[in-house]
Amino acid sequence: MNELNGLWKDIKEMEHGTVRTEMLKSAIKEADRIGDYDDKMKFRLELMEECCFYGDDLQVLLLMPEVLQLYDGHIVVESYDVYLYDIIWNYKWVLSTAVDYYQVSREQFEAMAEDFKRRCLENGYSLRAYHAHKSSFYRYIDKEIAEKEFQMFLKTPRDSISDCKACEQNREVSYYLFTH
Repeated sequence: MNELNGLWKDIKEMEHGTVRTEMLKSAIKEADRIGDYDDKMKFRLELMEECCFYGDDLQVLLLMPEVLQLYDGHIVVESYDVYLYDIIWNYKWVLSTAVDYYQVSREQFEAMAEDFKRRCLENGYSLRAYHAHKSSFYRYIDKEIAEKEFQMFLKTPRDSISDCKACEQNREVSYYLFTH
């Protein structure tokens, strides 16, 4: 039995917030020490979610390169990864969060967006989320690109990585309020 299973159970039962975040960071260090891929990935993805919704969403931006490096190294050895869907889903949080940080340049955002797009296409996902997040990013700096991406978002079919219909409706209303 994996020695981190008990820690995982304890963390899952904790309230969200600073203590849980610190426990997840400690768990990542221990998973790295042990070297188990599943634990390394599981705790990082959980920390990303915790930071996205209950903590410092800048950490989401900082954790994603680690997650992608782990995944890319693992997928070379294995032909399938059970974490793929979660990684793609969390990548959407990265693109969404990038809008809030002036430190993320246009070039950096484009590189992340293109990497996200490539991963979506390689794994059979729609580009609806890609267009949605590009539209959100560019609405602050280039209204022409924002409009083009927004129209592509509306035209691209929904799939399992699309936001729920209510969230997408919110995105549409927000876009129209911001641009009109």
